[in-house]
Amino acid sequence: MTKKYYAAYGSNLNIAAMRRRCPEAEIAGTAELKNYALVCKGLPPRVFLTLEPQAGGGIPLGIWAVTARDEAALDRYEDHPALYRKETVRVRLKTRDSGRAAHVDAFLYIMAEGMPEGTPDDAYRALCRAGFRDFGFDEHILDRPFKING
Repeated sequence: MTKKYYAAYGSNLNIAAMRRRCPEAEIAGTAELKNYALVCKGLPPRVFLTLEPQAGGGIPLGIWAVTARDEAALDRYEDHPALYRKETVRVRLKTRDSGRAAHVDAFLYIMAEGMPEGTPDDAYRALCRAGFRDFGFDEHILDRPFKING
């Protein structure tokens, strides 16, 4: 079964939630997306994390290996293409098991242009923070987008 790499940075870092949403997905490892920052945007009650270019910025990514069925489930969850567009990025994947690194192409979701900054609800924030812990990321990275927006 052919798999693609998916780069998660928000609620899809939450392993339990991803297992329900995409049962065939496997954790491939981690990466960093350079020159981007996390921000919260959307129209209440649909305010979520997204990415914005920022020189010198960097965000941690959880890299999943997903099937076509998983990708279709992610498209539905991310309301693609209405709310999020899909982009492919080249990242340096550090595998979880061996720690080896290789450059790979991964798709990710970025919110459609024109959405205002907003405040996500407490449940979404908790889901994202748990996902950051699942991948061993510093959850304080979320303080800025969550604090700036509420």
